[in-house]
Amino acid sequence: MSADRLSQLFRADLNTKVADYNAYIDELYKAKKTEELAALVKHVVAKEGAEAVGRAHVTPNVLDHFIAKCSAFTDDEKEEDKFFDVDEQQAVALAAYDALRVKHEDFPSQFMKTTRWLSECYQGQGDFKRAAQTLSSFRFDAYIRTPLNADPQFQMQWWIDATMFYLEINESGPASQCIKRGHSLASTPEVRANREMTASFLSCYARVLDAERKFLLASRQYLELSQMYGVVDESDLLGSLGFAVICAILAKAGPSRARVLGMLYSDERTAQLPSYSMLEKMYKDRIIRQEEVEKFKKLLQVHQNATVSGGDTVLSRSIKQHNVLACSKIYNNIAIQELGQLLGTTAAKAEALVRKMVEEGRLQAAIDQAEGLVEFETSQDQLNHWDKQILSTCMVVGDVVEGIAATNPEYSY
Repeated sequence: MSADRLSQLFRADLNTKVADYNAYIDELYKAKKTEELAALVKHVVAKEGAEAVGRAHVTPNVLDHFIAKCSAFTDDEKEEDKFFDVDEQQAVALAAYDALRVKHEDFPSQFMKTTRWLSECYQGQGDFKRAAQTLSSFRFDAYIRTPLNADPQFQMQWWIDATMFYLEINESGPASQCIKRGHSLASTPEVRANREMTASFLSCYARVLDAERKFLLASRQYLELSQMYGVVDESDLLGSLGFAVICAILAKAGPSRARVLGMLYSDERTAQLPSYSMLEKMYKDRIIRQEEVEKFKKLLQVHQNATVSGGDTVLSRSIKQHNVLACSKIYNNIAIQELGQLLGTTAAKAEALVRKMVEEGRLQAAIDQAEGLVEFETSQDQLNHWDKQILSTCMVVGDVVEGIAATNPEYSY
């Protein structure tokens, strides 16, 4: 019966053909005949799409009606006539997707809509992997001959959704590829004007960088997100700030991290965070003890406590590097053996760590292997900074003494 009806529609008068197809779609939709709808969309793409007139006039209009009708997730009709369940809708969406994928260059707009529709079906079933793969397989830049009606905001939301789906299943590699496609759209006026979308992008980008263990970059993104007042909920702002602190602590020790630690420490909200004590010690270049490390470790996610090369965890590596820098602010030199004990490792590994930090420009020091010493070099900037601190302290002490003398003349000098 369905095949006969489709044959009749194919031979129908061109002036009424689109309306006739649409009426048949409505009829099948109300009857919830998913197999017939699947057959119809395949027929429209293959048969009508093969004809010049059908390809130009009939197929696009019929497909637009088909997608709009069948992809609705709510329905204003009576309860007994409500739309398909998720499984039925997915079957119809998949049939349309498979049919259009073959001729996506002829009907790019309809293929784009169907791709989004199928992804939403997978999402509704909790199949985030297929939802992500469906979205990420689409290429907006592949349709030069027939430009798509997809503005920067539409495309950005597309890549944000794909990224979030991949992050749901802990696949940071594909997530990174998706958010990078959205990165070029982040600076467009349309996207920048939408602060909610910008916040969603920053959140995804920070999570991807965090998952890839690019902790310093992730910390900066989390910090920027934590300052989007009026766009993100207060609790989420503080949560983002907490992630920024954790990522900064896990980042490689050095001048770049020190600047980020300074920005975080100057934010009064960090005092509310459970990671504040660790942040304060790192910012003030204090040596961190093992019991403090164990307490902080409870705040980490699984990937943040993963084992890296050399057998250290991400956290233990960061703490060792920090403690080396802290030593450089306290001592002029230190025995390699003693440094190893302080770091909780062997002298050989302590020496290797110092050498690597020096090579990467994150530590000013020299290794005296004959004496078994690490000689720390103090830069002129550090000396100037200490001089200013000493001068400031002396001025404060002077003010206090003068205040005491003014109220208690017997103590004047």
